[in-house]
Amino acid sequence: MKSSVLVAALGVALLAGSARAQPQQDWRAQVDALLDRWADDPGADRLERARALLERRAEQAKDDPAAQVELARVLLALGRASEALTAAERALERMHVEEEGARLRLGAVNQDRARAGLDPLEVGPELAERRAQALGLAFLAAHEHTLARARALEGDAAAAFLTGRQAELSRRRQTLLAAAGGEQGAGAVLAQERARRQHLRALDRLGREPRPLGQLDAAGQAVELGAYRGKVLLVVFWSLSLDPEDVLVEVDRVLRDLGPRGFEVLGVCLDEPGGAASEWLHQQGIAWRQVFTGEGLLSRDARAWQVETVPAGVLVDHTGRVRWVDPWEGDLRLAVSELLRRKDEALEAARRRGW
Repeated sequence: MKSSVLVAALGVALLAGSARAQPQQDWRAQVDALLDRWADDPGADRLERARALLERRAEQAKDDPAAQVELARVLLALGRASEALTAAERALERMHVEEEGARLRLGAVNQDRARAGLDPLEVGPELAERRAQALGLAFLAAHEHTLARARALEGDAAAAFLTGRQAELSRRRQTLLAAAGGEQGAGAVLAQERARRQHLRALDRLGREPRPLGQLDAAGQAVELGAYRGKVLLVVFWSLSLDPEDVLVEVDRVLRDLGPRGFEVLGVCLDEPGGAASEWLHQQGIAWRQVFTGEGLLSRDARAWQVETVPAGVLVDHTGRVRWVDPWEGDLRLAVSELLRRKDEALEAARRRGW
């Protein structure tokens, strides 16, 4: 009977020698520290700093595809799609060489096993998984690069360019489908990479305290974000003129379910108070605290919070630090639940210490 544990262990051993394990751990630890959602005050320009580390690693260890894959992710988040595509392609080339070598070495192992009357081993599924990730990155980078070049053209020229690139994009998608095991697998790979890109683009706002809000709420009370310390807080900028319904209704649904555990929501409406926005809130039964600026995207708070479109906002943990930007772009309930779990664990740890 085949052992999945043995298969996975053999696959890892074949692909990563002990001689390079320590250097890889060193660069990985540095990059992970920069890209960590839970790091507190890690400094500015985290993505650029990670890019510099990854480019150095990729240059020093050209036979290591892991750094190229991570570099592709970072470059894609930085909007450098052409360079991201090059990094992903280099990772795929190296993966192919390593996979072929692993299969050859595994063939020799299986000859010995056959002579001993043992079942053959197979290269573990981690190879297919990491290849699918690299293919997903290459597809996204090629797509972004195509759109960027098309935007530089006009009219019929842009349309003709997009038409001419369809064959390449289709080929890349078919290769991804084959590696990921079909539409569902490919969709999961792309969704995961898009979520990672969203996280990377928000890095410089994570681990920091949000900017203050210099407004009074609808009841005339000053808004002090520090007063929410110890709870999980979602701050949502919105305007009725920009179709916030789906997001706000989802936020309200999550609040009704998770509010009792210490979750609160603060709305910052860019519309005038007492108008259509207030009436819509009443009709929807949305009763969480609201601030009305009446100044649209030009309001002081919208500009200070770098709000360019709405809905926009952040999810703040019990320590008062931003952990998600626009969390409804992913799984809002899951993100809130994770912060509530961490809050509860911190409270329990403090109770045990007698605080």
